[in-house]
Amino acid sequence: MATFDDVVDRAKDLAGIAEKKAEKVVELSKLKIRVSQLNSDIKKAYEKLGSAVYHMKKADYKDEELISSVAEEIDDLIAEKAKAEAKIALLKNQTVCSTCGAKNPSDAVYCVKCGSRLNSEEE
Repeated sequence: MATFDDVVDRAKDLAGIAEKKAEKVVELSKLKIRVSQLNSDIKKAYEKLGSAVYHMKKADYKDEELISSVAEEIDDLIAEKAKAEAKIALLKNQTVCSTCGAKNPSDAVYCVKCGSRLNSEEE
């Protein structure tokens, strides 16, 4: 009867592993969707900035506060996107190069694209 118990235990272990992998896939999917939404929002903010600058130029009018607020909005969106991409890389066991943004294996010491030294977890 010990063999049956071993099979049941192994099946429980495999079910736990499958559940963790499914959770990881769901989290990755949510993050990828968020990055896509952020890309769209960034594009819209750039268009809003361009439109504002164009209309100000045509009207010979300057509103530095408006330009600064839209630029800040873009910066915030880009920072949020970078955080989401870093989470994706972590879930995929990758390290993102802070110099060029390339994705590298988590155990890499130097970037495969630009050769910059990658930050290790100890640093």
